[in-house]
Amino acid sequence: MKMKIELVDYIEKINNSFIEARKTYAEWYNTFIEDDNRHLAELEATKKDYTAEGYNSRLTAILDEKRVHAGKIAAQIDRFNAHVAKLRESCKAEFKDTYSITPRSLDMAAVELIKSGILTDAELLDLAQTEYSNNATMLRYIGNTLQKSEDKAMQQKGAALMARSQNSPHLELFDEFVRICNSCLRPEHYDASGRLIDIERAYELSNNMERELYNNAYTEIKNKALQYSAELSD
Repeated sequence: MKMKIELVDYIEKINNSFIEARKTYAEWYNTFIEDDNRHLAELEATKKDYTAEGYNSRLTAILDEKRVHAGKIAAQIDRFNAHVAKLRESCKAEFKDTYSITPRSLDMAAVELIKSGILTDAELLDLAQTEYSNNATMLRYIGNTLQKSEDKAMQQKGAALMARSQNSPHLELFDEFVRICNSCLRPEHYDASGRLIDIERAYELSNNMERELYNNAYTEIKNKALQYSAELSD
């Protein structure tokens, strides 16, 4: 019995993990980092009540606590990425036969039909797109055949099929989505000059990325993922 595996299921799992990680990121920032900043503001407001030594000691303690809290936020995001890395390995394994060149994936009836020469280039391309879109072996075989066409446009189509059979497009889509998630999660960012900016600015940038990019990107990637599936035998 065969079981169908959908790439979109993995995208949804990433999304669910991202939502949880993003929620924790926001909650911890709004609780701990905001408290640290409030303590810093209070310290500045009452600076005249401290000796120089007392002020510096209190300032150091607050900043140390803030670094600890920032580190905990970073660790939470590391856990998200560790979980996603495991999902990626599972996705790679389940799609291995689909996006690997293996003799067992060669459809010999189709090969004989192609060898007969009775199919036009357009029919070959349609065959690849409709029957073998998730079979890297057949995509490469048909792509190689089309590259021998006298029609330059069909040669390019053949090259595109060859590239698709080699590039693990499902993993590229997976990785693209993870990169977008991380742009909305990172507790630190580097500016154009490579300098590390503070967690407040990083949080602001992360919020901006979530508002401006995430929802549209998730919908677009999820729609693209619908074309990728694999079948596993029990």
